[in-house]
Amino acid sequence: MTQLSGLGELRPRNGSHLNREIGSLVNYLRRLEFDPNTFVILVCRHIAIEGLTDKIHHKTQEKALGRFKNLSVRVTDDIRLSAVISAAEKSEAYDNLVIIASGFISHLYFDIGAEILDLRVYRCEALLNVEEYLYLDGCSTFHGQPIRSWEAMHHEAKFWLGPGVVLDLDSHIGQLGILSDDSSSMSDFDQEKVQSNIEKMDNVKMEGSWWDEFRAPISAIVSILARAAKFAHAGFIKMTSGGMFVQYKFVGFALFSAAAAVAVDAVSAGTALLVAPGAAAAIYFIPWESVFGWLNSVVSWLKAGIKKIWDKVKNWLATCASTIRDTLGLDGHSHTPVKFAI
Repeated sequence: MTQLSGLGELRPRNGSHLNREIGSLVNYLRRLEFDPNTFVILVCRHIAIEGLTDKIHHKTQEKALGRFKNLSVRVTDDIRLSAVISAAEKSEAYDNLVIIASGFISHLYFDIGAEILDLRVYRCEALLNVEEYLYLDGCSTFHGQPIRSWEAMHHEAKFWLGPGVVLDLDSHIGQLGILSDDSSSMSDFDQEKVQSNIEKMDNVKMEGSWWDEFRAPISAIVSILARAAKFAHAGFIKMTSGGMFVQYKFVGFALFSAAAAVAVDAVSAGTALLVAPGAAAAIYFIPWESVFGWLNSVVSWLKAGIKKIWDKVKNWLATCASTIRDTLGLDGHSHTPVKFAI
């Protein structure tokens, strides 16, 4: 979290970026409607806290937010988010919690107890930066339940995700499905298709825009195994160099189609989707390391091929990281920037 937050600080600190961050959060807040007894937390970069706090104070004085009963607004950064949530819970004055993250914040983690009955998480500027997301750590908890599993169970409390907010499964891809080691759940045809796609990836040279040739085979392999592992109806929304975004159904709970999930990026700033069995279309992000780890573990006959492919990717990433360090001047020489086609 700290490191991820720190990456945002590498962006230029000129006044336009700071004013944009503050102004966009204030405007986003003004467009939302709030139920009584709501605690709102605006999460921004540390350098924006003072200016944003002053803006919110003026808006409160102008009664722009005064039409809502028992509404409290606090400003913090991602590192201090947990402390602010804890203070809201201890007050016992609020049933609803709304978290609005700046577009400069990429990752959030939280633990929210049973005092809050309605949780909503939004990403500000989602419509201006459609290629970026707010990643919620899947290990974050709400009512004692990890949010990565929230969609699979019925709850009295409600959990909503705004546009551009995704659940980061990290290493927890195993919950998506299980394959038997003897491959009995896969047809001979599917096994041959998997092997064929592994060979395609093995033949790709890790040069230039290799990702364009690489993404189709890995997508096909994951799709085949997804069906066999009984989490069919998975809609692969987007596959990037960092991992894959997927919207799928938990066993027994049908969710929206992939086409409906793609439309998440296009809804208005005030719209949030309820994450609940049979009602939501939550989007999950799974890093490639976890994807390959899962592929390597589901059936024994995949191990050698998948390990070989993953070793290629890791070697490329290591080379890329080294080049990036050189580009930053850490070796004392001047180099050109690294470009990675997605």
